[in-house]
Amino acid sequence: MLTHYVGWELPAQPSDNITWFRLYRKKYFGSDDGKTNITTEDFDAVLGDSIAVTDIPAAMFAKDLIAAYPDAKVILNIRPDLDAWYQSTISTFCGNIVPRSHRLLSYFDAELFWFFHGFLTTMFREFYHGSFEKNGKWVGEEHIAMVKGLMPKDKLLEWKVEDGWEPLCEFLEKDVPQTPFPKGNTVNDLGNRLAVLHWKRLARAKRNATVVGASIVGLAATVLYYTLQ
Repeated sequence: MLTHYVGWELPAQPSDNITWFRLYRKKYFGSDDGKTNITTEDFDAVLGDSIAVTDIPAAMFAKDLIAAYPDAKVILNIRPDLDAWYQSTISTFCGNIVPRSHRLLSYFDAELFWFFHGFLTTMFREFYHGSFEKNGKWVGEEHIAMVKGLMPKDKLLEWKVEDGWEPLCEFLEKDVPQTPFPKGNTVNDLGNRLAVLHWKRLARAKRNATVVGASIVGLAATVLYYTLQ
């Protein structure tokens, strides 16, 4: 079935975290044969039958995706207020929305680990040259300029959310929906959705942490007992 791959739903697809991380390793460090170019087959392994892809981590591979799918159209989401976008990202993906305790617990569950440490603290940080707080704005501007430079005008739409359905549908040659253009993904929305996605993993991590902690205490008690004999 044809689908739309929405990158920010990555926490719901644990195996994809690993696949994207492998693509990141190939892009920045090369594969075993030394090649760094990411092929259509590489992307197909994670995008499957998707007819569209949005958001991160795909945006981190914009140049590679454009080369892998030369016939694709690109919609470049322009933010009129760069400062507002910057502050929004600071409040979400830079960690303020995720309690530090969750990051600690991620070491006790593989799915949480790959999301936090494979994506958030490795890929996301690498894309912004070590720090979104320091480099977010200029990297964003550079990214927009790069996409504009790579795409022919007839396959590129510069669009902002305030533009609504009409330019999108005209560009994609689709009918304009009768429903209002959706609004959402506020800081609270994202936090609530992450909580729903992660609650089972967090519960599993807490259980594993408890087992590990109890085992360490038991082992220490045993060692102490025999030491004092």
